[in-house]
Amino acid sequence: MHSIEGLDIIGDEMDKFSHDGFNTGGKPITFAGLYETWSDKSRSEEPDPETMLRTCTIITTNAGADMVDVHDRMPVIIERPDFDRWLDPDQHDTEVLSKLLLPAPKGTLVRHPVDKAVNSPRNDGPMIIQHAPPDDDDE
Repeated sequence: MHSIEGLDIIGDEMDKFSHDGFNTGGKPITFAGLYETWSDKSRSEEPDPETMLRTCTIITTNAGADMVDVHDRMPVIIERPDFDRWLDPDQHDTEVLSKLLLPAPKGTLVRHPVDKAVNSPRNDGPMIIQHAPPDDDDE
């Protein structure tokens, strides 16, 4: 799982730069999210499996120490010991769950610069997240 994002404001110009965020040790990152399956009455008056919508969102929080210089927020990362608590369908106590919605502690993410090609959806493939030296104008 990779997180690519960044803005660098220099004077009146906005110049994109990119970082590839990943969990230390190369392990997958698990983001806190919510999903719902629901019926949109504008598509069908009666619930119909063909018109049911499945929607989801990734929950964000304030940027942690590893991200604060790149962005003011970040996805909530759920650590393995908290999976059962987060995924428990019978857990409705928002006070208990909100304790999991914190910025990741320092050292959770490691970043490195990647090519600016990552900023275009036309570019794809592993080469766009390979370590790239900063451009001379980025320094």
